Amino acid sequence: MDSAPAVAMTVNRKYDASYFAKDPEWIPGRAEMEVTLHNEPPGAPGQCQEFGIELKSGPGALYRYFPFSAYVYVDDRAAAVLEFSKPLDPQSVTIEVPAGRTFRLTIVSELSQAPRPEQAERRERALILSAMRSGRLLPPHSRPVAVVAPSADYFSHQRIALVEELPKPIFIVGPYRSGTSILTWAIGQHPNIWPLPETHWLPMLGTGAVAGYWIGARPSRSYFGLCDVTIEEYLAHLGCCIDDFIKKTTLRRLHRSQFERLHPKGADPRPFKDAFELARSLFGRKRRWVDGTPENAGNMALMRRLFPAARFVCTVRHPADVIASMLHFEQAGGRPASLQEAAEMWRRMTQWTLLAGRAFGSEIVKFVSYEDLTTAPVAALAQIFDFLDEPRFPKCGDTYQRRINSSNVSAEERDRLRPEIARYLAKTDTPRIYDAAMQLVGASWDADADARKQIDAAHHAFVTQTLKGALPDLHIEIP
Repeated sequence: MDSAPAVAMTVNRKYDASYFAKDPEWIPGRAEMEVTLHNEPPGAPGQCQEFGIELKSGPGALYRYFPFSAYVYVDDRAAAVLEFSKPLDPQSVTIEVPAGRTFRLTIVSELSQAPRPEQAERRERALILSAMRSGRLLPPHSRPVAVVAPSADYFSHQRIALVEELPKPIFIVGPYRSGTSILTWAIGQHPNIWPLPETHWLPMLGTGAVAGYWIGARPSRSYFGLCDVTIEEYLAHLGCCIDDFIKKTTLRRLHRSQFERLHPKGADPRPFKDAFELARSLFGRKRRWVDGTPENAGNMALMRRLFPAARFVCTVRHPADVIASMLHFEQAGGRPASLQEAAEMWRRMTQWTLLAGRAFGSEIVKFVSYEDLTTAPVAALAQIFDFLDEPRFPKCGDTYQRRINSSNVSAEERDRLRPEIARYLAKTDTPRIYDAAMQLVGASWDADADARKQIDAAHHAFVTQTLKGALPDLHIEIP
C-alpha cells in the first residue's frame, strides 16, 4: 500500500487491554477505538484514505472452532469481513476511511461471547492486532444526490434539495422459479444488508405516487407548482421515507425474533437453528436492504425513480427448467401453470429485464446465471458484492446449502418433460431471448438512450392506464 506523505495517527482505545499481552497486542472479541489521521496537507472535504489492518489468530487452544469470521466496522458500517481458517492465520485488509477526521473503528469476532455467564465482563482473547497503517489519499466520492435545477424565484438563488444522500436498495428480479428468493436471502446474510420478504405493495405505492403528482400538478396554482417541486425530487424524497420505514420495521422484526428465541411460547418453538439470519448480532447496523419480488422485473423504471441510487440484479435461468418447475408450482405453495402460461411468463419477464438492462447500463444492472449461483455460489456472490460496492462475505454462499420455495421436481420428471418443452420453445423466439440474456452475464455495456425512452414510455402508459381505471371520471391532461 502506498504511503501518504506526513501522516500521523492517534488511536484512543475504548477497551480494557490490561490483561492482554503488550507485544504482540491481543484484542478482545469486540475492540472499539477512535482513530484520527493527521494529514499534511489535510484531506479535502469528503476525501477518503486507504487504511490497512493486519490481524492474526492465536494458538488453536484459545478457540472453540474454526473457521470463524471477524468484521471490521468503520462508524458502524461493515467495511470488511475476514475469515480465519486455522491457528496463527494472518489476514490483512485495506479499507477506505474518512481522511483528516476522527472515525470509529470496531473489530468484532464471532468468538466474542464469554464462555461462562460469570465471565461476562471478561471476553476471551480473540485476535492479535499486528499493525494499523494509513495509506494514500483517495479522491472524494461523488455521492448520489438528487438533481436540483436553479430556481427562478426572485427570493432564492439556488433551490435546496429535499434529498441530500439517497438510499441504495438492491432489487433481485427475474422470472418466477429463477432463484430470486434464495439469492435475496443469500445477499441478506451480509452484515450491511437486510433481507426483506417480498414487497408486492411497493409498485402500487409508487404508481399511486406518480399518479398523485400528475393530479396535484394540474392546476395553474397547484401545490407542486407553487412550491417548485419536480416529480424527480418528489419521488426521491418518497423513496427516502420508504427506506426509513423499511429499516425501522425490519429492526423491530429483528428485536421480536431475538425475544422469541429467548422466550419461546408453547411446546413447539420456532426452529431458529434452521432459519436464515436477519442479522448476525444486534450490534450490526445494516444500511441497505434487498428485495426479491419477481414482479419488479416489470417495475424497474419505477423503482429507479423512487430510488435513483438503487442497484438491480437479474437472475437468468434456462427457460426449460423454469417451465418444468412452474408446471409443479403447487409443491412450492403456488398455482401450477400450463406450458404456454409458463413459457409466456418467462419470455415477458426476461424481456423486461433486458430492456431495463440496456436502458440503465451495467453500472446499475447486473445479470447473473442461476447455474453459476447454484454450482459456485461463493464466487458468484463475490462478483455481486463487487458490483454492489460491498465487502465480500463468503458465508453468504452457505445459503445455497438449503432449499427454499423448491417445487421438488425430480430429475426423472424433468427428463420426461424436457422433449415436450423443447418442441414448444423451438417454435418461439424464447431461445434467442435466452441467448441475449446470457450474453449480458458478466458483461459490461453503456446505457442506451433509445432503450431508456422505451422503458419510460412503457412506465408512463402503465401509470396512465392505472389512473384512468381507478378514476375514470377524472379529466386531466396527462403529461
